Amino acid sequence: MMMPAYLTALGTSSSAATIPVTLAQTKRNGVSDAVASFTVPLCATIHLAGSTSKIFAFAFAIVFTQGLGVSAVQWVGFIFMLGITMVAAPGVPGGAIMAATGLLSSMLGFDDAQVALMIATYIAMDSFGTATNVTGDGAIAIVVDRLAGGRFGADGDPENARELSFDGMKYLDRVSVEGVVSPEELAASAEAAGPDAAS
Repeated sequence: MMMPAYLTALGTSSSAATIPVTLAQTKRNGVSDAVASFTVPLCATIHLAGSTSKIFAFAFAIVFTQGLGVSAVQWVGFIFMLGITMVAAPGVPGGAIMAATGLLSSMLGFDDAQVALMIATYIAMDSFGTATNVTGDGAIAIVVDRLAGGRFGADGDPENARELSFDGMKYLDRVSVEGVVSPEELAASAEAAGPDAAS
């Protein structure tokens, strides 16, 4: 069930800000920790299907309503380039449309007013595209998990996971945290660091 991630995406309009909720819901859907921890952050960055669909639909509407002459070859090129651009677009509110403005001008011949109309319309509905993106991220994680067929254990690849993981709480006793962290949390951090920790 991806409803909490969907609702969070509606509220934040940011795939990146929704990662923690999407990750939790994906794990609740039975996806292994190793697969979920890899696919959800990756998809939040490169999987912007909702944004791509929205930009295409809005561009088509503007071309249709304003009588612009755009050939089928131009549309195919635009869709191809839009897909590549969406991989590089940031997962923040309005990031996809801002990344696509150059394509709208150069490939479809939009003038400044038409690009501004695209931006305004996109921003007004950005949260729905983001909700589509994060729901799709959960679906992709399920598919990848099924394709992996349990070849990744609950801990993933422990050898590499240890190299890549960082537990900030383990080092909390080494920084000044007066007034920010309770003495109990500080003591727990020092205990977790163990006797080998350098002070």
